[in-house]
Amino acid sequence: MADNNKKDVFHWNFDLKNTDSDFSDIEYSPEVIPVSEGEEEVKPFIFVDGKYNSDADSASLGDSFTSDRSSVSVRKRPTVEEDDQDEDFYEEKKALRKTAKAGEKKGSLFGSGSGIPWKTILIAAAILLAIVILLIVLWPKKNQDDTTKEWTENTDPTITSLVSNYFEALKNGDETLMRNTLVSNANVQWLALINQSNIYESFNNTKIYSYPGINEGESCLFVLTDIKFVNIATEAPKSYVFYARQDETVKKLRLMTYDEMKEEKNAAEKEAATNKTEVKETAFVYYSKAFSASKKIGEIKTAADERYNTAIASDEVLSSYLELYADGKYVVATTANGDPGPNPTDPSQEAGPGTTENPVTDPTEPPIYVEGEVPVDPNKTAYVSDDYVRVRATPNTDTKDNILTQLHYAHQILIIGELDGWYHIRDIFTENGTGEAQTPSGVDGYISKDFVVEFYTQLTR
Repeated sequence: MADNNKKDVFHWNFDLKNTDSDFSDIEYSPEVIPVSEGEEEVKPFIFVDGKYNSDADSASLGDSFTSDRSSVSVRKRPTVEEDDQDEDFYEEKKALRKTAKAGEKKGSLFGSGSGIPWKTILIAAAILLAIVILLIVLWPKKNQDDTTKEWTENTDPTITSLVSNYFEALKNGDETLMRNTLVSNANVQWLALINQSNIYESFNNTKIYSYPGINEGESCLFVLTDIKFVNIATEAPKSYVFYARQDETVKKLRLMTYDEMKEEKNAAEKEAATNKTEVKETAFVYYSKAFSASKKIGEIKTAADERYNTAIASDEVLSSYLELYADGKYVVATTANGDPGPNPTDPSQEAGPGTTENPVTDPTEPPIYVEGEVPVDPNKTAYVSDDYVRVRATPNTDTKDNILTQLHYAHQILIIGELDGWYHIRDIFTENGTGEAQTPSGVDGYISKDFVVEFYTQLTR
């Protein structure tokens, strides 16, 4: 019965309830039954209704079996020679045990015999659950970060300095300071700045409120200040809107005014429409959202508006003047004795010939030189190389009070002296270098050498 690959196992099926059986109905079939390595002796394998009973004993077969049909399997102990003939015997036993265990798990939740990839399903479910938990945790946190942003009174000295410089440039008509304060210099015009400076006496009680900007280090700024206009006793509360942005050219913070923010927004919308792309977030839109979403800053603005209304209700002169101011008519308000002040935007009200502010120059009259000045050829001419070039009564920029007038590009002048970086000039010619008519101011004053060329051909426009 034995073969070279399997150990002899004898399997008999018989009816234990038939006590008259002479075992003539025994059915023999060879079958491989797993045997543990190292067994000392061979014992019968008892099966009841096809189920293995490891506790059964051969001596109690008749008492333990209740099945109509049961089986007993007996295996001969293998000899040494038989073991030597089959080196893979124990490997087969391990494989059979694994198969038997898998069969026991068949139909269970995790059993491989179920036909359903439970392991894959559970892993996918775990990943999905982790994603959901992550979204639940992080999404409220993002909203919380947005809601924790609030307008606060500024404590950043850099921003304080920028706002202070802006008001200082307005008050003094300082074009250089203004250009170093704003992101864009496109709207900085010297003449307009001078016209405004004539009406401002001071900016007082300035308060700055800031809100974190689009990028790190940037800020939305809401500024309140009290303007003291020339010849008006009551101060006018006014609010200013700025956005502090990093200027990549100079690597410093600069201010964007409300008008500049709006221009940037319009340009972004035009670019998006042209390229059919989404409109990028601009300072104007970001500022508007931050302002409208804050109850605190709304209350601050409401209080400022109330102060403004109280101020104009208490001072008729201030009230009437602010109407002109709102229209960009930067006239100096009426003086205390009722005399109107000069209006720098109205040529008819500029200081006329013969006054100390704009003296008449007689070309034949010897010039008065200041200490250190060097006289030059009285017939030496030159040309103004830019617009709105200031002519000053004294060769310094310490004050705006010494500004006599401004000259424009290609205007012909007479040079009568030099001092450091200044020319002493007289504006007396009625024609420029090409013979075109020009209106001389008749002033005798000083002009920076940076805005003067000696020959008309040196003009670059």
